[in-house]
Amino acid sequence: EYPSTPQEAFIASGRNVFNFADIQKHDVRDPIDRKYQDLLIWEQPLPGMAYTIGCDPSEGVGEDNSVIEVLNAYTGEQVAELATSRVPPDELAGYLMDIGVFYNKAYIVPEINAHGISVRDKIKTRYYNVYRRETYDKITNQRTEEIGWKTTGVTKPLLVNSLEEAVRNVDIRIHSRDAINELKTFVRTDEQNKRGYGAEGSNKDDRVIALGLALQGIRNLPKMKKPKTLAEKKLAEFIIKKQLQTQFPESA
Repeated sequence: EYPSTPQEAFIASGRNVFNFADIQKHDVRDPIDRKYQDLLIWEQPLPGMAYTIGCDPSEGVGEDNSVIEVLNAYTGEQVAELATSRVPPDELAGYLMDIGVFYNKAYIVPEINAHGISVRDKIKTRYYNVYRRETYDKITNQRTEEIGWKTTGVTKPLLVNSLEEAVRNVDIRIHSRDAINELKTFVRTDEQNKRGYGAEGSNKDDRVIALGLALQGIRNLPKMKKPKTLAEKKLAEFIIKKQLQTQFPESA
């Protein structure tokens, strides 16, 4: 039987990072709200909850998307997504900080390659809760902390493999149809500058990278190295539902 769509053809090629059966475990649904014009929302910020944000910036000239993905760090739920190809890096930084504040001063993991440097420079003195990596200066023989995730031939496999595991085990739950479609066409590749992984052909992978960055945020939060298990997620949802029923009995 031959593949009936281009996406099925990519899946059948054997180079796909994400297994189609694993992708089908996720619950695609329509967002419940929209904010800042392009921010799709599946969960409003809940009091006391920690959130992480992954940001994959682009040049903002109508080609690649700049993407912001927000995850609930306790349940692993995808709670919001912004994707735009028309916002320059300095304006994207403003969106990023506003969304971070909206989601309980979320922990932000921005990629700092290329246009991400402009985003980093805008937020580094205005938003504190940002991922920092340790670097070693061979000249001064000192270790320092630098803001942002730098994608290299070493860190990209770590990012991708962690996300594949989380998708397979449903450690995170993805609701965006566009993000799911990008997972389907994300492949292993020898193409130059893709560092072993990327979108097949003319497809996009910005949402994939941003989700991977948000997941790294969860794994780098103090006392929260990985999302909760499915049973723990269901318990958390049950508790929240009961709390809401207590506070708003008329809507129960």
